[in-house]
Amino acid sequence: MTSHPEKIIARKLLGGFTVLILLFISITYYFYHQTDLLSGLASTIYKHPLVVSNAALEGKNLVTQIHRRVTGIAVLDSADDIAKVSAEMDELELRVHGHLDIITQTILGEEGLHLARETRESFSDWGKLRQEVLLLAGDGRRKAEIAEKTSACADHADRLEEKMQAIAAYARNKASDFNSQADTIHAKLDRFSSIYLATAILLSIMIALVTIQRVLALERKSFQNMNLLKAILEGIDDLIHVKDAEGRWLLANTAAAESLGKKPEELIGKTNRDLLADEILMQADVTDRQVMRSGEPLSFEYKKRENGFTQTYYSKKTALLDENHEIIGVINVARDISNKARFHAMLERELRISTALSSLFEPLTGPGNTLETITDKIQEQALQLTYSEFAYVSSIDPANGDLIGHTLSKMRGDQCELNPADPPIVFKCGEGGLYRGLWGYSLNTREPFFTNSPETHQSSAGAPAGHIPIKNFISVPVIMGDELVGQIAAANKSTGYTFDDIAPLVRLGEYFALALMRNRAEDRLKKNQEELEETVRQRTAGLAVANEKLEREIAEGRLKTYALKESEHKYSTLVDNTIIGIFIVQDDRIIYANPRFARIFGYSVDELSGMDFADLIHPEDIAKFNEDIIAATHGDAETVETLQRGITRDKNPRWLDIQRTVISYNKKMAVLGNVVDVTRRKELEHLVSIQDKMTSLGRVAAGIAHELRNPLSGMNIHLTNLERLALRFDDIEPETRKNLTRIIDNLKAASGKIESVVKRVYDFSKPSRVNLVQIDVNKSINTVIDISSTTLRKSDISVIRRLEENLPPCFSNQNLFEQLLMNLLTNATQVLEGIDHERKILITSHSLDDKIIIRVADSGPGIKEHMRDKIFDPFFTSKNDGLGIGLSICYRIVQDHGGELTVGKSDELGGAEFTITLPLKPTGNIF
Repeated sequence: MTSHPEKIIARKLLGGFTVLILLFISITYYFYHQTDLLSGLASTIYKHPLVVSNAALEGKNLVTQIHRRVTGIAVLDSADDIAKVSAEMDELELRVHGHLDIITQTILGEEGLHLARETRESFSDWGKLRQEVLLLAGDGRRKAEIAEKTSACADHADRLEEKMQAIAAYARNKASDFNSQADTIHAKLDRFSSIYLATAILLSIMIALVTIQRVLALERKSFQNMNLLKAILEGIDDLIHVKDAEGRWLLANTAAAESLGKKPEELIGKTNRDLLADEILMQADVTDRQVMRSGEPLSFEYKKRENGFTQTYYSKKTALLDENHEIIGVINVARDISNKARFHAMLERELRISTALSSLFEPLTGPGNTLETITDKIQEQALQLTYSEFAYVSSIDPANGDLIGHTLSKMRGDQCELNPADPPIVFKCGEGGLYRGLWGYSLNTREPFFTNSPETHQSSAGAPAGHIPIKNFISVPVIMGDELVGQIAAANKSTGYTFDDIAPLVRLGEYFALALMRNRAEDRLKKNQEELEETVRQRTAGLAVANEKLEREIAEGRLKTYALKESEHKYSTLVDNTIIGIFIVQDDRIIYANPRFARIFGYSVDELSGMDFADLIHPEDIAKFNEDIIAATHGDAETVETLQRGITRDKNPRWLDIQRTVISYNKKMAVLGNVVDVTRRKELEHLVSIQDKMTSLGRVAAGIAHELRNPLSGMNIHLTNLERLALRFDDIEPETRKNLTRIIDNLKAASGKIESVVKRVYDFSKPSRVNLVQIDVNKSINTVIDISSTTLRKSDISVIRRLEENLPPCFSNQNLFEQLLMNLLTNATQVLEGIDHERKILITSHSLDDKIIIRVADSGPGIKEHMRDKIFDPFFTSKNDGLGIGLSICYRIVQDHGGELTVGKSDELGGAEFTITLPLKPTGNIF
């Protein structure tokens, strides 16, 4: 039977269509199956939202635990309890940070990343509040503030839990969205396969093509996410690797591979036993099994030896879950915290060193502590800081360079056969200033060193017979500036020495150098004190010789004898109470002053420290002082000794005998000096000078008085005879007799005045006794002003009186007191006659304690400062026609009253001001 071409074509079309249908079904089934595979792969890749959700929920639980501890810390009183809670909070914080790291690294989408960043920032802000609560927890008085901070922490914790809950919800929504997309794909495939398979081949093919395109798009997105995940893993410095349930490594980032010295692809399929060192293998296996068994995250620290150094890692392991939340492996994240561990170790070591050094403060600064006391304390701290069995402290003898062992007998103990009662052990300095043996190595190199194999060290000479066995040894030279001054060494540390053991010994060496410097300074000061005491003895002998010479020179007259006795008494008092003031000046600043030096200038020792020495010198003597300093510092003289004026704190001048010597102090040039206050001696010398002049004046006055008294006596006799003869004549007229009687009376009065002057001059030539009675000082002042009123008015001088009312009476000789005031008033008047500006004289009186003080001031040019010490000297005058006797007589009158007369500058009028100080009770040369 033959067939029509149409049938053949139909059969072919039907066959072709059938083949096409079968091909479509096969293709549809294949792509549907492939879609399942791709969905499964995508589901595996997109397990991260579930990981994020779990991490967020775990973080929320940890936040709740931290919050409970923050709330409970407010009621704790014990520092130990607070520290324990603080440590628990630190551990929980680290775990929260771990979960936040997982969230940040795993979460998808910009919104998710933004939410993760906000959560981390919120957690950091909350950490600051928690630290404030911790700082306040130890203070029971601040409960209210703690409660306020705790409340703020609670609010912050609630917000933080809400954020973590939001992250979990976000992650779950992502997972749900993805599952929904996968379910939608399957539904579409089923619908298109069952409904349109027979009737819509072309449409099915189009759906298949669309599905394939969608699947490919999802695959590309998967690959992109995988690349993103890989980039994140490679960009993290932490060590990250993933293992399956059998312990085979499935994934590792470059950091983890490099820590094992391999490439990431070399780790895949290997186990812990293939990759990890024995020291951490057991811990890794145990922790893996614990996480696989419990499913709970596990955090711990472990140490690993790398390149000769011990590295510390903080590791966190979490369970790897599949889409059914079944544990299929372990994710391990490890962070290198070696720097943090070393920092904590360094802080602990520095605290121990600081505590040890603080314990040396009292031995170094306390009075009476000897060098042996200090070395014992340093040895004790060296043993504690280096955990050594033995230690010794020694110093270099500056005379011969030998090393003196101060604590060797204490170091030897019962293990050494050497006798502990022996004198201190001395290690001799060898030729060329070198020291032998292991102990001498650091002294020769001037560098610290340690050895844990002493017998093989290049400088080892072996231990002497009976010496303790040396297992290891450390030594530090003690250097002060450029000078080698000692050594601190230790031996037999159970774990062996490291470079960390050198630092505490170096710090102890710095303190030991200070102790040696102080010891040497005390020896030098003691020697200088002995030298100064010898100088005082020599000067005392010189003063005695000078006193004897003075006694011989003023052996004439009762006045000079009296002055000599007075001088002897005051000089002997000065010599008996001589104390030397000692000072050290460096860079023009006082760096040391003893109490006597401070008392001389009226300061305390602390106030003088750091003061410029030139501030203690009289302004007029500064130039000479600088010349002497330059001479001393440039070596022009071994010792420079000068007599200069100083200025006390109260601005009073003091005469000082200053001796300076250049020394080296703290390796810098300094000036060591001693000061003797010779102000009293200068005053006595000035007094003797005045008394010598008074004696000379007395001789002249006595001669004048003697020459005048004889003719004056004759004149008085002749006047008496003249009066007797004149009155005999009866024929003299009454008027003539009256005039004659008046003339004779006037002559007698004039003779009496001359005789009074001659008597006063004669009295001036010898020690006099003044007859004192109680007088009204203000009345005498007014009397003198009234007598001088005419002269004052003619000279256009106004007198200002400020006299204290109810002034107590004063014992004085009224005539001499008024003569004293008259002389001072006359001097002021003569001075004011030569000026053009306003002429004023101010006279005041007031009582102070048991004295009366009278001041006479003027508005004249005043008396120059360099003339004030000489103004009361006999025959000294600044007037062209003056004799220089008036103020000497004033000075003598005040002295005879037991008072004091001084001159200065008037603050109110600007001219000279004479101050008279008289005692209320009678003293002085009186009867």
